[in-house]
Amino acid sequence: DLTVQGLGEFMNILDLQTTFDLPEKLLTSQILHCSNIPHTAEVAVNGVKLPAKLWNYGGFILPAGVLKSSGNTLHLVLTQTPGNLYRRRWNGGLTPPMPFILPEFSLS
Repeated sequence: DLTVQGLGEFMNILDLQTTFDLPEKLLTSQILHCSNIPHTAEVAVNGVKLPAKLWNYGGFILPAGVLKSSGNTLHLVLTQTPGNLYRRRWNGGLTPPMPFILPEFSLS
């Protein structure tokens, strides 16, 4: 939860990128699993954009051959909308704002 880092009321786009290497057994992975997140996630692996996900809808299908043994890049764009900062009026404002968290990724 990025509230600890002062991003509890963040409303904008967070653009992150990292590189990673893979053991041989994961080079044929077909799914990039993503932990549940309460905001929009756009992901690209090695420059290949994967379909955007809204809220907490599972993993991303990886095209064949997109992964390499070394020098892979993961580009992540998270969007937190201003609407999340306001309590939901349809239920009397009982739903608290969703936390702004970074997702965790794994391959299978």
